[in-house]
Amino acid sequence: MPQADYEKILYLVLDASRFIRAGLRKKGRGAAAAWTGGVLGAVPLNAHMRLGGRRPFAPLQGITVVPIGGIDDGFDDLWSRKLKEYSRRLLACRNAETLRWYFGLSQSADQTRVLCCRQDGRLQGYAVVVREDAPAIGLKRIKIADLFVAGDEPKVVDALLTAAYEYGMAARCHVLEVIGLPETLRRQALTHKPLERPMETFSFFFKALNPNLVEPLSESRGWYVTAFDGDTALL
Repeated sequence: MPQADYEKILYLVLDASRFIRAGLRKKGRGAAAAWTGGVLGAVPLNAHMRLGGRRPFAPLQGITVVPIGGIDDGFDDLWSRKLKEYSRRLLACRNAETLRWYFGLSQSADQTRVLCCRQDGRLQGYAVVVREDAPAIGLKRIKIADLFVAGDEPKVVDALLTAAYEYGMAARCHVLEVIGLPETLRRQALTHKPLERPMETFSFFFKALNPNLVEPLSESRGWYVTAFDGDTALL
């Protein structure tokens, strides 16, 4: 897929000590060494995150949090508006019925939440956050599985990223991850200075069987790819 830096995962550390502890356990360190490393490493990592402003800050007016069952007709309205923004873009269906079905497939669907941003009663954007913990190393992880905003409005994107961060903190998670995002949303996410790490393998390859799709899909703006386009709901 022709999008620069798509192979880089963006992440924000929510609990420095436990995040480092999980990383050390992944590297094969024992429980005692991981605990000690977590305590000692938390101070410089917290300083790096806080002094560097590595977290989103935005007003949360109009933000609500709903379970999957709270996906209503407002999502259909947002979907119809989004389709008119750029007709040559390939994007997965995001009407209310499809979203409820897709995110309902996950074994952790009861923990999935939809962060909604409404203005004057109208849905302007949403972010779906899912849990993707790694119990073997003691990591509690929350991931933005989809981010969909009318007009890619920066203020709405900032509000939803801030809401995801605050939700992750309240849920006592250790890290918030973002995979993918179209270029405009990714650029906005980068203004909050997340950390980055490469994926082990590039996760998105395609072959256009229809010759009419070759040209639009050769441009990055022809895509709207988030974790929603993968197997997030099957984990």
